[in-house]
Amino acid sequence: MQVLWIISTHTGEIDYILPLLQHLKKKKIQIKVIFFNLKVFKNFNKSNFYKKCFHEFDVKYININFFQTKLIYLVFNLFILAWYLPLILYNIIKCKFIFFEKSFSTKSSKFFSILCNFFKKEVLLYPHSVQVYNHSKPQDFRNLFEFHTVLLSHNLEKNHYTKNLNFFNYILIGHPYLSLEWKNFINKNFCKKIDNKKKIISIILGKIYGKKNFYIELFRVLSVLKKKEKNLEIFVKIHPSMNLMKIKQELKRFDNNVEYDFAFTNDHITECAINSDLTIIVNNSAAWVPALLERPYLDYCSKEYKKKLKLIRTPVNSIDNNSYYKMKELENKILKFNFEAPKKNSSLIQYKFKKNSFYSIFKKG
Repeated sequence: MQVLWIISTHTGEIDYILPLLQHLKKKKIQIKVIFFNLKVFKNFNKSNFYKKCFHEFDVKYININFFQTKLIYLVFNLFILAWYLPLILYNIIKCKFIFFEKSFSTKSSKFFSILCNFFKKEVLLYPHSVQVYNHSKPQDFRNLFEFHTVLLSHNLEKNHYTKNLNFFNYILIGHPYLSLEWKNFINKNFCKKIDNKKKIISIILGKIYGKKNFYIELFRVLSVLKKKEKNLEIFVKIHPSMNLMKIKQELKRFDNNVEYDFAFTNDHITECAINSDLTIIVNNSAAWVPALLERPYLDYCSKEYKKKLKLIRTPVNSIDNNSYYKMKELENKILKFNFEAPKKNSSLIQYKFKKNSFYSIFKKG
């Protein structure tokens, strides 16, 4: 059996599906991927984490090579689509199931919905990131095609999608990142922490809202880490939308007299989480990754970030107490942090991965 996976919106789509690929391989189900988003493909291509996972799970992939999604490139993109259409149709006809992101927020996802309905294909919709539904910022795109099946994590999410967005066909599979097989895989293949003498800190940066405040906040975090302990290795991972050279120039311009001992990293957030004694997330929903992997982390959400995204609270503070909204609170927590592994989070039981529920989807195939 072949499953076709359409990647069309965000890099986070890959993160959600990766643990499921492991289970599909176990069931001898072949995976074929078509990238419809050039930016996502570039991020994929730069990531050793993604490429190793695809290799281990025997995933074959195609990049459609679209230009940027600006109006000036419309004619070129239409020509490229026409060129690749026979290949796209061949893969759609050949496969039994099709995965794609459930927000219908891109033209390509709408286009594929129409194609899948025309060919009467089984469609499995999934989130565009590992972040699950929460009441402060729920998905607001209604289901375009009621008979598509949506993968959901827990009952609160189910109530929202069925009552508000017309997702009547659903399967509660829990969260893939809580799959025991996935945790074993990443620990075996990506855990590289050996030297216990030094504490490793990863800082994950989200989008910049209010540039001046962003640099102040970053320097404050770095300063308090140095105040806490000298024997630290600090790594900073920037958001995919950021330009590394520009970040370096801005940091130097912001304070040319202060030197901080840290390095930028291209490691995936999962690698950062499992190899760090503490992961600090700034304005980024990536806090779900260390939370689900039950690794030590602190989550900070600035006023600008909350205002921009209209958030009442950060994505994960409904399952633990590691989220902060004032920089002073975060600084105090860093100083008190003892680098111990977190206690098992009982709140995660509602997201427990239901392997048999996921397998049941493919029995009819």
